[in-house]
Amino acid sequence: MNATSIYSASTTNGVTSTTANSLGGFIRYDRNISKQFFVFGLFAGAYDHAQDLNERFSPGGGLGYHAIATKATTLDLLGGFGFTYESYSTGLTNNLINATIGDEFTHKINANTSILQDFYFFPYLNDNGGYRGIFDFGLATKLYRILTWNVNFGDRYNSKPVAGKKNNDVLLTTGLGFTFAAKAK
Repeated sequence: MNATSIYSASTTNGVTSTTANSLGGFIRYDRNISKQFFVFGLFAGAYDHAQDLNERFSPGGGLGYHAIATKATTLDLLGGFGFTYESYSTGLTNNLINATIGDEFTHKINANTSILQDFYFFPYLNDNGGYRGIFDFGLATKLYRILTWNVNFGDRYNSKPVAGKKNNDVLLTTGLGFTFAAKAK
């Protein structure tokens, strides 16, 4: 499960304007069907003021492979299909069938610090040449019990943004997080 939000505003000559306002997240459920393979279901949602995106909902699912599964390092490869609904403030609405291709990687540097990376690629099967990509890379360091300090780089790419908008949203963020892992024995 993951949720992110960013908001910023600036004031110039007494006029305040929003420079960033986005909210997004996903939940994914995996079920192992063997030691190396699993099935997954996911649901993602997003809002992005800078892209004129009022809402995006993306349910999907598929098959995954545990390429690396050690105590220190995991690498999961995923593939499947889904549906994407998008509504923009320009009036544009998209109903898209997409493939889902991705990976999720984690590596524990030590008992308190981990590197995290994920990449998802959503080529649209009913929109010639359209696709989205999501890339995240981060570092999480345990501060106290369940509290972590996180530094993240993210890139959200849309091959066909609405008129006048850029393809990429690039973010560099830092913040506090909570971890809900089982206690080590």
